[in-house]
Amino acid sequence: MIPIAKQSADSKLLPKQFCSICKYQIDCATALENDDSVRPKVGDVSLCLKCGEILVYGDEMILREAQIPDMLKLDEHAKQLLTKAQRLIRSNRFIR
Repeated sequence: MIPIAKQSADSKLLPKQFCSICKYQIDCATALENDDSVRPKVGDVSLCLKCGEILVYGDEMILREAQIPDMLKLDEHAKQLLTKAQRLIRSNRFIR
């Protein structure tokens, strides 16, 4: 079971918001790897569970579309995990 975070790293509730691409409501986060101690923080990368868009937590934990500089900061392992998760989301379309 993958742990679901409803709070950021500084223990504030994650704001309810919508993916800028597909408008899916996002109000929680999970870690790419099974680690229940991980909570998102400003600058962390996320994926929309509906469309697979790569998003980044900005100020006040508001998600925005990832930009090239965001992607360049990721190590190779994180890029591989993101690509794998994105492929799963887009091929299975868990949420309609």
